[in-house]
Amino acid sequence: VDALAAIGEEKTYTFTFNARSLGGTAVATQAVVAVMGGPLRIADDPLPSPAPFSPTRHGEVEIQYTLSRDADIELFIIRIAGETIRRIHCASGDDGGRAGLNKVPWDGRNVANEIVGNGVYVGTIISREENRMLGKFKITVFD
Repeated sequence: VDALAAIGEEKTYTFTFNARSLGGTAVATQAVVAVMGGPLRIADDPLPSPAPFSPTRHGEVEIQYTLSRDADIELFIIRIAGETIRRIHCASGDDGGRAGLNKVPWDGRNVANEIVGNGVYVGTIISREENRMLGKFKITVFD
């Protein structure tokens, strides 16, 4: 295949690789490749790890997601009551704003550089260019 292209939203290609040893043992494996097209989006559910997260034991939590293309991204960490406690900017093409897999760290600190208390926090991933929410996630902090 010379080029893979997405027509519309997404196109999935499945490749099968076959190998045979000189002794006759055969092995086959498959790989699935998704080529994304269309508007900016997250291809999977954002995943914080570790979960639950302990700022003193783990140091930081990574929020992992896959973007369909490079984009300016803002991550907001919000208390259940609605107060934004941390905003993380990720520039287009840099970690967090790169097409493909992204892992954005958060150290469990608020804007005043204090470790947040135990509880459930809601995160949102926003496209700065489109001012549109791309995904949501929850982080449980338990120290």
